[in-house]
Amino acid sequence: MFKLPPELQSELALVEKYLLEFINFGKEDKTLGEIVKCVIENSGKMIRPSLLLLSGRFGPGYPECRERLCKLGALLEMVHIASLVHDDIIDDSPLRRGKPTIQSRFGKDMAVFTGDFVLSRVLYHLMNEGLLDSGIIIGETISAMCRGEIEQFNSHFDPDATIEGYLSIIRNKTASVFIASCSMGARESGCDGNFSKGLTDLGNHIGHIFQIRDDLLDFQSSEQKEGKPVHVDFRGGIFTLPVLYALQHPEHGKKMRELIIDCEKRPVTDIDIAAMEKIAKQSGGIDFAKEQIVKHTDAAYSILKSLPDNEGLRVITAILKWISSS
Repeated sequence: MFKLPPELQSELALVEKYLLEFINFGKEDKTLGEIVKCVIENSGKMIRPSLLLLSGRFGPGYPECRERLCKLGALLEMVHIASLVHDDIIDDSPLRRGKPTIQSRFGKDMAVFTGDFVLSRVLYHLMNEGLLDSGIIIGETISAMCRGEIEQFNSHFDPDATIEGYLSIIRNKTASVFIASCSMGARESGCDGNFSKGLTDLGNHIGHIFQIRDDLLDFQSSEQKEGKPVHVDFRGGIFTLPVLYALQHPEHGKKMRELIIDCEKRPVTDIDIAAMEKIAKQSGGIDFAKEQIVKHTDAAYSILKSLPDNEGLRVITAILKWISSS
């Protein structure tokens, strides 16, 4: 990832300070303290809090709202952390960014309790800090994430799954958090309605790019490189864009459908994975997914062109370039 400007680095350091303070893993419970420390160490590159802070630079209320933005960045990152803990339970994933997951180290029960505990701290601090308007956005975001997970669960090994259904899932499950990042940053800094909408739309496009790119990495990477198991989606009956495109292809759709129906009856093998990859490539499914990244990237750049030139614009542009080209 590119080097962040010093001012943003200092704000992200404040986000991390609030993250530790808000989770408050405490000295009174050694086990919980150890688990939550592990959770924080497994957190990622803080892209979502960064987008929130950068969106806040476009409003007339910045930099006076800086501390509120940092607190919200910490709370939004806590929502993301809790969702990852729960995701790893569902996926039975042993690794997260190359490190053992909470569920693999401490067991599924403790992982469920940990995710719930982190979310409870989010609720407490939203009320305690008086962040009510943004609290509504965070509440709506958590609801959307849950809807996306339910939609995805109901589509497991469904040979009739569609691209439209997949897009609904990723908007709820992934893009909603990016939308919240940009929306809260804009609103907390006093951006007007049209400006806030533009930044919200930007978050939507970045969220779609992020998820589709992640789906493609499942085809084009390795466990050693990504620090987590690959091809987990297809093995678990979750179909991403390359597979869904192949499913509706007039020539290759029948083969993919037959493979899916067969895989539902038994454990998915490496031979099945190889067959799925071959069909996805032959149908143009992987190229189609890449085209969708380009489409959302172009739309995001179009929004960025309408924004005033400041540090927020320059860093968001660099984040977009990094995500879309990785």
